[in-house]
Amino acid sequence: MARFPIRVALLAIMVGFGQASVAFAQSAPTPGTPSASDPAAVPDRNGNIWGGFAHEPNPSAVLRKEQDEGIAPSHHQTESIDRQLEEEEQQLIRKAQQPATLPPA
Repeated sequence: MARFPIRVALLAIMVGFGQASVAFAQSAPTPGTPSASDPAAVPDRNGNIWGGFAHEPNPSAVLRKEQDEGIAPSHHQTESIDRQLEEEEQQLIRKAQQPATLPPA
């Protein structure tokens, strides 16, 4: 019976430290965000835009960069890939339109 109060005390200490660490983590500033003391500050990062540039490539930028590097796919390769994707799309559409069948019991 004497061990029970020690367990309760240890549990209370562990819970207290856990709550304190969560509170500290929530109050800690994250890098790139303006501080509460300077509300006029502009964040360093907003979504995928930081340093004034969008860092998520778009298809036209990727194609232009591939062409500049000399690694862009040829027109024939692009058509072949498009045709394969179209065939796979049609297969998926046909499969989705088929009634579901249950396996034999």
